[in-house]
Amino acid sequence: MRPHRDPAGPVLRAPKTAELIASYIRGQVVRGDLKTGDSLPSETVLMEMFGVSRPTLREAFRILEAESLISIRRGARGGRTRGGGWSRSR
Repeated sequence: MRPHRDPAGPVLRAPKTAELIASYIRGQVVRGDLKTGDSLPSETVLMEMFGVSRPTLREAFRILEAESLISIRRGARGGRTRGGGWSRSR
């Protein structure tokens, strides 16, 4: 018995919310709206802005950190800043 082949092609999955947030912030970096050393707004502000939970927002941060677009500093003086990975306008 052969597996059923869908005539419409492969099944596409919808992007996860964290991927959409990462894409939005990535766009800010590419356009130059976020420059190296710029701080992102606080988690609370971003959660309200995107209407998402803290775990979803942190997943977006992990995506961007893996791409070296942001760096995350933990602790009292921590936060998320635009990393030095690459920049269109150097």
